[in-house]
Amino acid sequence: MQQIIPSTVRMAFLILFSAPFLFGQNHAGSTDAVEKKLQSPDTAVEKKLQSPDTAVVRLLAIYESISQALVADDLGLAKAHAAELSASAEKSGSLELANLAMSVAGAETLEESREAFKPLSASVIAMAQDQGQYVTMVCPMVSNGRWLQSSVTTANPYMGQAMPQCGKPEISIRPDGSKATGGSGCCGS
Repeated sequence: MQQIIPSTVRMAFLILFSAPFLFGQNHAGSTDAVEKKLQSPDTAVEKKLQSPDTAVVRLLAIYESISQALVADDLGLAKAHAAELSASAEKSGSLELANLAMSVAGAETLEESREAFKPLSASVIAMAQDQGQYVTMVCPMVSNGRWLQSSVTTANPYMGQAMPQCGKPEISIRPDGSKATGGSGCCGS
């Protein structure tokens, strides 16, 4: 029977046996320099061992800032957060997300920004699967009015201050990764 070795064990094994070659230590008695390099936060090894979800969680937090600005009817703040999301997404290699965020950042009115927020939300909802507890919300009064939020309290970015509590959970992603569908009704009922 073939044993499956977890990737973290393989990585530790690789680091342990390749560290002398990676850091110029090719003799047995000098491990202090290797240990210092491995403990340094700037090493490539440290960066490889970081969770890939960290970048996604950061992008989701910026997305939620855009949503909150739209709930508050604050176009300037929504545009600023959208520009921030675009830059962060580009840095993490998600060019599609960066372009969608730039559409929100380039909007000249709240209506335009909310329309541009729809495809951005669709992309973020797909990205957020398996990222912890998020709620996919839907506003039945807005065509394709779906958005993602971490709070269970409805905060509708499409209706803003006119109807901030209009909407209902469509899908909740629980901390264990399981999904729960929302109930019927509108405006938080």
